[in-house]
Amino acid sequence: AQVIQNCLHDFHIVEYYLMDDPEGLLMVDAAGKTYMLLVLTENMLCSYAEIAFDENAPVEELSQLRKGSSIPYLPGKMKKLSNRQDDWSSCLYEAEFFSGSLDKYYYAVLEQPLGINRRNIFSHNQFLEESRSEDIMKLHPELIYHSGHDLVVPIS
Repeated sequence: AQVIQNCLHDFHIVEYYLMDDPEGLLMVDAAGKTYMLLVLTENMLCSYAEIAFDENAPVEELSQLRKGSSIPYLPGKMKKLSNRQDDWSSCLYEAEFFSGSLDKYYYAVLEQPLGINRRNIFSHNQFLEESRSEDIMKLHPELIYHSGHDLVVPIS
């Protein structure tokens, strides 16, 4: 829970969603910038290391997985791992470790992660701007509000 609280604070997160594909905690700041918190248990990380070994992943990437210094992020279609031997470096992210009451965990925070359709993200700032515009029009129908310019012009 402390890792999540730190992320919310450090990245000024205003919304977050638990995702199943891609797996992780999708976080969004007020400007609409996305972050993904990835968390793997030690067993999950071992499974990825076994897959990397079976696929003849480069020694450096395999070592990073085995040590827990990197964890993989494989959104959507990228989850199909066959024939990735040269591609492992593109899906590994520097990880940190924490020990929980039930298991050992490895986590990473990705900025603007792949697999997230940002066109559908309506930022908190956009929401406030549009809400403000609508409120002004309701309270003062005699005014025209030009969105994004903070300019209010009286209608003659």
